[in-house]
Amino acid sequence: MQIFTWMESLATFKITTLDHASRIDLITKVQSVAEAEMYFEKIPDSASRKAACFPLLHYYVKERDLEKAEALMAKLQSSGLLVNPHLFNEMMKLYMATGHVEKWQTQITKTWEILMEGWVRNKQMDKAVEAMKKGFSLLKLCEWMPAEEIVMAIMGYFEEQGRLEDAKKYVKVLQRVWRLMSLPVVQVIPKIAYTIWKCCP
Repeated sequence: MQIFTWMESLATFKITTLDHASRIDLITKVQSVAEAEMYFEKIPDSASRKAACFPLLHYYVKERDLEKAEALMAKLQSSGLLVNPHLFNEMMKLYMATGHVEKWQTQITKTWEILMEGWVRNKQMDKAVEAMKKGFSLLKLCEWMPAEEIVMAIMGYFEEQGRLEDAKKYVKVLQRVWRLMSLPVVQVIPKIAYTIWKCCP
């Protein structure tokens, strides 16, 4: 801790995102979680906060502090920092350890959704499709529907590839999902139906 403090006092020393994460981890071990929380709140940039949130959440999970863990996740979500599936994996551990099975099921689908968003963003559509299949396979356990942008991106992928049969199967699955969740389909289904029509030979 003294070395970290001394290094931070140097005008020429630039703290990296990993330095912040290491500092949080060290504070929870040798000082207190309250000190770690105060340090986290003072981190100025989002990239560093994104890196530093994991050791803090990990501490909450280890201590089975459900209230603080959920509060941190909510804060990260409101700041747009929930992009790391490792965070959701930690929450899954916590929910299982504390007997909150229904919340654990929700975290599984959320993890797949994050992976889908990342793969769509990086144009790895085969992986995005596979992730969506795995997410939908969990519907017997919980209700879940990915964001409309992801739904339409995968539909567009089938269109570009000329995979008409896959597109039709995809629509049937979506229709079943929306019925199960009692969601309005009027706004989205026409877009998908039009895409299928364009795919037809």
